[in-house]
Amino acid sequence: MAAAVPAREGSSGFSCCTVCRSCRCCAMQNGRRTRSAGDAAGTRERCSDMQHSESETTMGDAVTQPEFSIVVPACNVGRYAKDMIASIRNQTDPDFEALLVVEESTDGTLEICRAETAGDARFRVISLPRSGSASNSRNYGIRHAAGKYLVFLDGDDWIEPESIGRFREAVREYGELDILFACGSEYGERPDGGCRYLGRFLNLDGADAGKIMTGNEAAVRVLRAGRLPSVCVCLSVYRREFLLEHALFQVPGMRHEDLEWVPRVWYFAERTAVLDYSFVNYRKHAGSVTTSLIPQSIHDIAAALDALFDFWFSHDASGELRRVWASHWLSVFFWYFYHPQYIVKFPEKDRREAFFEFFNRQGHRCREVARHAPRAKRLATPLLLLAWKTGWEYPVRCYFRYLYYPLIALKGKAAGK
Repeated sequence: MAAAVPAREGSSGFSCCTVCRSCRCCAMQNGRRTRSAGDAAGTRERCSDMQHSESETTMGDAVTQPEFSIVVPACNVGRYAKDMIASIRNQTDPDFEALLVVEESTDGTLEICRAETAGDARFRVISLPRSGSASNSRNYGIRHAAGKYLVFLDGDDWIEPESIGRFREAVREYGELDILFACGSEYGERPDGGCRYLGRFLNLDGADAGKIMTGNEAAVRVLRAGRLPSVCVCLSVYRREFLLEHALFQVPGMRHEDLEWVPRVWYFAERTAVLDYSFVNYRKHAGSVTTSLIPQSIHDIAAALDALFDFWFSHDASGELRRVWASHWLSVFFWYFYHPQYIVKFPEKDRREAFFEFFNRQGHRCREVARHAPRAKRLATPLLLLAWKTGWEYPVRCYFRYLYYPLIALKGKAAGK
């Protein structure tokens, strides 16, 4: 790595203790391609390769080694597919490959993708069995795309017309990168089908443009800027061989897969740079994964955090890097398990089951993780451990409902947010 390779932990209290229990956990082990989630994904994909409809809509001459491949997982996004495809086709820089990886849908998504891309050799349409998340489709792209760099776009979103051109300029300027960080815009869908601009989301901005950083240095800079990392797969561009080298595949079938995948990718990245350009437009609507929560979602969130704890307790990291991710992971756990807005979205039975699934595996590590987090998060730790050991959640629920989140709201108002 570059100069800021994370120092080996001495007195931090973090020990190597990765226990292999399933493909979800195995994914975290040292980035090596042992029996990892990446291998599990590969096995499933090879089966899918034999099953999927090879009516890849590649008309005319095949595209030869494009520098950028756009990988689009799509499932039941028929009402948005035309806009998504148009945004790709309308790139001002036309030299790219697009893989539309369509999982079994009931709304004609596959047929729309085939019809809209017919005759354009840059597009390939691949049909895969239904898996329940975008992971298998993205893993397919990591394995089979022709481009040097991968751009991930969800099937209900769209990209700006200058995106590929701006990416190409950036890698010409900075040289070969593992990750190119960029920015995005968030839109809320209105009842009439239109979109309302909600704001910009990013990790690093123009203040960090021109710098070459490791992924770990980038994470620390995000924290120093007063933010927590935005673990959104579609917010960056990734070098494909880098992902393959470290077996950085997503866990098959896991919803909220970004939460588990992005920290691992950042950890291994040796050369990253920032493009201060909002290229992806994220559409927030009733059917999206982040808003259409199902009972399995809370179990997958717990599983993602569980796997990340295993990863970080078996890898070296500096104290400041620990602070970044400890604060982020606790924020995620608190948000989905105890925020007043979310605690009512999951059946109580599933929420409690997921709570104990996580704490039965990681409860003994929570004090050490909390030690690296801000004080308000540390104060919740004894209450969480009490709930784990006794099953009595009333004190911790009161803490979040009447103290933690109200204080955050007041702090936000004071800061003008």
